[in-house]
Amino acid sequence: MISSPTRRGFPLGQATFRCMKRCLFLTVICLFALVEASPTNNYDAPMASATPVIDGVADAMWNLAPWDSINYTWLNGTPPAPSDFSGRYKILWDVNRLYLLVEIVDDSLSDVTANPLDAYWDDDCVEIFLDENHNGGDHAANYSAFSYHVSTVFDVVDIGEDGQPHLYNDHITTARTRLGNTYLWEMSIKVFGEDYTYAGPNSPLTLALGKILGFTLAYCDNDGGSSRENFMGSVNTQGHIDNLGYQDASVFGTLHLVSAASSALVKSTRQSPENIAYKRFQVNGAKPRLGAKARGTYAH
Repeated sequence: MISSPTRRGFPLGQATFRCMKRCLFLTVICLFALVEASPTNNYDAPMASATPVIDGVADAMWNLAPWDSINYTWLNGTPPAPSDFSGRYKILWDVNRLYLLVEIVDDSLSDVTANPLDAYWDDDCVEIFLDENHNGGDHAANYSAFSYHVSTVFDVVDIGEDGQPHLYNDHITTARTRLGNTYLWEMSIKVFGEDYTYAGPNSPLTLALGKILGFTLAYCDNDGGSSRENFMGSVNTQGHIDNLGYQDASVFGTLHLVSAASSALVKSTRQSPENIAYKRFQVNGAKPRLGAKARGTYAH
């Protein structure tokens, strides 16, 4: 009997099959690596197929964007239990806005400080570090970059040029829904340049394919005490770990605006909120405004 032609000792058909299996395995491994947090502290945000409706419900277009984790511990050094806190996020963009989808598992959503400008970092909040031109540097009392704190009642706080906290509620539109202890925050974010002034007028920048921004996402977790128990971030730079992000944009990660096609094959293997019917979380009136307490040192 005549043997079939061989390649490296295997019959041609068997060798081809082994090669195909190996290629498939490597492809799957690569896709899994792209799904979760990037070890390079970089996020590639695909362009939105349409303008997302900011209602706290993930539209189908969010399937274009990969999940990234909020899994680095910046406070106390001990990671919280997953039931206490876990988080992940996605980003889309168009020429007018950045769009952010944040999924937070938290066993206690807490806002204990009535004055939105007092100790805002010690309440539960989503913190967005944004540097539109990724040039880094000091931003503690200027607008070369922002460290927005978005509260549970959607106040947006950062420090101004006078070194005092101010509200920037017109910069970010937020909606949130809830299912048990899982909260889905959806946001539309205007991006401003270094020429921003608090007095205005100001116009948001027009975003374009290929733009690179400085970006980090974090969450301040308070379980009802006088201060936050956890401070978790998406980036593991030493500057963020040392709590310098609210002063120094050089410690931010990187956000790269890419086309939808470049992210079309990236899918999450974890359960995603696109497949969950969320109950809308209703905020019952505005947070009561009390007299400002004694000012302390403003922190990240």
